[in-house]
Amino acid sequence: MKKALIIIGIIFVVLLAAAFILPIVFKDDIKAAIDKELAKSVNADVLYEADNFSLTLFKNFPNITAEIRDLGVINREPFAGDILFAAEDVQVEVNLKDVLFGDQLRLKGITLVRPVININVLADGRANYDITIPSADTVTTTEESGDFSFGIDHWEVVEGDIKYDDKSIPMLIELKGVNHTGSGDFTQSEFDMKTKTTADTLNVAYDGVEYLSKKQADVDMTITISEDYTRYTFKENSAKLNDFAMSFDGWFKMNENDYAMDIAFKSPENTFKSLLSLVPGMYSESFKNIETSGDLAFNGFVKGTYSDKQMPAFNVDLKVINAMFKYPDLPTPVNNINLDMLVDNKDGIVDNTVIDIKKLHMDFGSNPVDARALISKIYPTSVDANIAAKLNLAELNKMFPVEGLDMRGNYALNLSAKGVYDSLKKTIPAIDASMSLANGFIKSSEFPLPLQDLKFNSTIKNTSGKMAETFIAVRDFSMNMDGEKFTADMLIQNLDDYTWDVKAKGGIDLEKITKVFPLEGMALAGQVKADLETKGKMSDLDAKRYDKLPTSGSATLTNFKYVTKDLPPVALSKAEMSFDPKNINLKQLTGTVGKSDFDVKGSVSNYIGYVFGKNELLKGNEIGRASCRERVSSPV
Repeated sequence: MKKALIIIGIIFVVLLAAAFILPIVFKDDIKAAIDKELAKSVNADVLYEADNFSLTLFKNFPNITAEIRDLGVINREPFAGDILFAAEDVQVEVNLKDVLFGDQLRLKGITLVRPVININVLADGRANYDITIPSADTVTTTEESGDFSFGIDHWEVVEGDIKYDDKSIPMLIELKGVNHTGSGDFTQSEFDMKTKTTADTLNVAYDGVEYLSKKQADVDMTITISEDYTRYTFKENSAKLNDFAMSFDGWFKMNENDYAMDIAFKSPENTFKSLLSLVPGMYSESFKNIETSGDLAFNGFVKGTYSDKQMPAFNVDLKVINAMFKYPDLPTPVNNINLDMLVDNKDGIVDNTVIDIKKLHMDFGSNPVDARALISKIYPTSVDANIAAKLNLAELNKMFPVEGLDMRGNYALNLSAKGVYDSLKKTIPAIDASMSLANGFIKSSEFPLPLQDLKFNSTIKNTSGKMAETFIAVRDFSMNMDGEKFTADMLIQNLDDYTWDVKAKGGIDLEKITKVFPLEGMALAGQVKADLETKGKMSDLDAKRYDKLPTSGSATLTNFKYVTKDLPPVALSKAEMSFDPKNINLKQLTGTVGKSDFDVKGSVSNYIGYVFGKNELLKGNEIGRASCRERVSSPV
């Protein structure tokens, strides 16, 4: 007995020594063998260093812990250079008994530390994770696989970033700052998988439209997995976006050619504040201090089959009842918030989706907003909607404070639309809309020059639904920037053959504009004054009947300077021009380019064709030239 114990002890010591010595002594040979196998089977560049690999029994005894640091998998064509997977640290725990004597390989745990996972799918379906090189061996084997099986006790992701970009759908999902733990006995035919996931940032976009942006996520779920890992039944679960929580019931089934599902969801909380946390800009450090009241009801379902040709039916019902909210330390709340909205699709055909906003009302202080909308078909889009709002922008500024922003003015909107939008038949809903702003003022700390005396009146009218009978007018537009006034009027008719009548008059200081909208790498200065009128039809423009596009007016540019590091500096002391449908008449143009000065008079023709047409030439005619010489500095 004593001899047997000694032998077992010696074997154990040898195994321990081997666990430390073999990876060190033979690390180069081991890496060469691994690289050889990867080259035969993986169409990607797997980057790692042999010095970053370790194998130990002591970290999680009696389990063996294999660890590799700074591991990366880089794609080749057609995703050349893209990171498929990278991690600072990958740890795998294996039961020593299973390795030596078992017919089952059971992983005790897998840990990924700060992994980066990027899944990309092209529009044609090619995916960057499809990196396996097909085997050249085409011989079919009937050898039994035996009783060997695989299991895992738990897994963990620490501070990971995950991106799924599938252009074949097209859908984009981004998760940043992901911490995830999970466990489940995959050796069983039916078992519960328990997971907990948090993400600092969640972004979701579909077909270029962003539906979730910079949301925090917290998901805690128990899912029963059965039927050869194809059926997932939701048990105890909850999911939170910011403060908005949902729970799920039902199941999801992966079939060979489609996905079947019957999932119901609802919000276990009935407070308006949880919904408010989803509004962009609201969920900040001060959100917990926002005063709120009001009730919330939210529920829905997804039921049916999803495939390339089929969507499941779905339903979302949202109600907000007598809600309010107020920022801390501000006197004015948003009151009487009421919303009744239903999104319903009974057959899975997207065009048959009904969006019914039965009621939307809120009072921004003493300013009411009322709206309703019914979209009974997505395409051709059937619309019946109206909205009415009167807003005091100064009062709104107090209710939604933005640091460094000051705005004032009286804004009003009235709109009704009823009918069908069909791009093929060129029909739009009948529209009667008016919008106005009076006594407007906007100043931002980022743009130190305020826009003052802002005002306009605009209308859109169409009584028949025919695009040719649409009238869009903007009257009495006016603004003042640091003493420079700009005014404009615009009338657009007939959306089948755009007909326009535009007038603009005023002055702009270019240097002040660049303070509002900075231009990197260049300096711009000068005063522009213009008084222009233009009329016309798109059909005349397309047919090059420029004589039927009456354009008149004048413009001057004084003390113009343009400086950039890549070109010689340009300075114009004065440029004066007048317009008619055929020509721009250059009455005076004096200035310098680099060290050369010039004084030119002349005309430019075909400018309308050059601006709006394709492959049109700009023609010039110099009728006067006082001088064009290089300036020479006199010695002192």
